Amino acid sequence: MNLAAKQREEKTMNNKKCLIVLSLVLIIIGAGCSPSAPSPEPVAASPIPEEELTITTTDIVQSGQGPIELAYNPVEHNSDWEPVIESFEGMKMALVPAGCFMMGIEDGYNPMVVHQQCFEEPYWIDVFEVSNESFGSSGTFDDPEAPRENVTWYEAAGFCLERGARLPSEAEWEFAARGPDSLNFPWGDTFEGDNVVYEANSDLHPEAVGSKPGGASWVGVHDLSGNVAEWVSSQFLAYPYDPDDGRENPDDAGERVVRGAAYHEHEDMFPVANRAAQLPNRAYNTLGFRCARSVAGEGVEQATADTEMEAEQAE
Repeated sequence: MNLAAKQREEKTMNNKKCLIVLSLVLIIIGAGCSPSAPSPEPVAASPIPEEELTITTTDIVQSGQGPIELAYNPVEHNSDWEPVIESFEGMKMALVPAGCFMMGIEDGYNPMVVHQQCFEEPYWIDVFEVSNESFGSSGTFDDPEAPRENVTWYEAAGFCLERGARLPSEAEWEFAARGPDSLNFPWGDTFEGDNVVYEANSDLHPEAVGSKPGGASWVGVHDLSGNVAEWVSSQFLAYPYDPDDGRENPDDAGERVVRGAAYHEHEDMFPVANRAAQLPNRAYNTLGFRCARSVAGEGVEQATADTEMEAEQAE
């Protein structure tokens, strides 16, 4: 190869190298200068449906809030609450949370003005009617587990007082039975004979308290419908119910309200909004009672102590 040809070949090779280097440089520069991919537009959070904001018993307990604190949060639906049961001196009581319901009934054998009642504070109510065994003596029926009937209003109120409790007002009784859903019966809006002790299945005598678990209310209270009717604290005055109009005066001798139908009655009498009246010095073998107490002070401490004691005994 002559010198001229060799120089031409070297020049061609150098040109190719320059083109390769220049191409690489342009690629690098282009990559560095190209605009960044646009950031995605922020997506607005979908609003949470109102029903998903409902605070349930499980939600608050898991968050560390105890049952008493929980019960101060007004409940809007029966299903939002899970029963909380504690023992007070060996007597099981159910916690009834704050909330509102429609009290009264538009039809039935005893129509009453329908009106809203609200509870700002929770309270306790007996899970079962007071039994012969708990009372310490029998009425007409001597089964120790049967409800204590044939007791006057004064005797019932005195027994509750000795327990550090009281008779429930008729509004408290009805709310424990119906809940914020304002049900016709403790379990729903349709009568279910298997859930109650009544004329068709009782052989005209009461059964052991709690014998119809299907009839328990939204807070876990039994026999609010059936077995025996129950004394409450209230005087039998016209609706709307007003706790401050004198009807809760314990010293008045007027008629007192009776709630809940009894073992000898027909199903028409069983809607829990029904009410009747009896003189406080009368006693009947179809009429018993249960106690209630406010959520405050010694009552809460005693419930906690009893629960701890039961746990220790179980161990």
